[in-house]
Amino acid sequence: MRHATMIAIAILAGACSPPPAPEKPSKSRTQPEPCMGSSEKRCVVYETGVFSSGPDADGAALVYQLQGTGPADPKNRAGFCYDGYCAVAVIRQTKDGQRQLLAHAESQDAQWYNPPYQTGELIVFESNALGSGNYNDDIVFHLSSDGRYSRVDVQSWKAEVTGLTLAPNSYFDWHTDYRAMVGGTSLLSGAPDEWHRAPKGGCARVFLMLKGDALTVAAPAAQIPGGGC
Repeated sequence: MRHATMIAIAILAGACSPPPAPEKPSKSRTQPEPCMGSSEKRCVVYETGVFSSGPDADGAALVYQLQGTGPADPKNRAGFCYDGYCAVAVIRQTKDGQRQLLAHAESQDAQWYNPPYQTGELIVFESNALGSGNYNDDIVFHLSSDGRYSRVDVQSWKAEVTGLTLAPNSYFDWHTDYRAMVGGTSLLSGAPDEWHRAPKGGCARVFLMLKGDALTVAAPAAQIPGGGC
């Protein structure tokens, strides 16, 4: 009898106890991360992360944002900037979560941006415009010795060297290797069976250098025989 009474008391106590508090939803579920620096009201952050250079002297981290107007769906990467708007941001985030925008740039040409990497004084966000004559619009920032960020002109040099090469493959843009400071593009041979995705005219390469806030040609373009770049 005593055992049965204790069981009844335990059941009654459980019934009177307040229900467990519901699991608190994560911030990502309740409120999307805001696009810092964007002028586009429909902007969404489709990827964010800690920048590879890590914390600074004060323990703050560099955070990047990849922004666009498309759905933030990793399975639909080509749709991130489907409406003609892409942007990137570099943000300083302190240990207590306070954020300061350091650099921001927008593009109407890119289809998406890759996470950044740093090479020397350059911070590089490589883009992809899916070929078809829509040229890539890499966003590159120059980090000066006093900590300021400025955007580097990475396009003007292409117009200078295109006229120096024979039959450039205009279906695709010049590719820039920012680590080696070399630009390259495949050349067409003019063969009847040639396809722009399998050029036969060799490769044009040009050495680049940073002059102010622009990439410029450091040496004339050289034509290398064989297949494409």
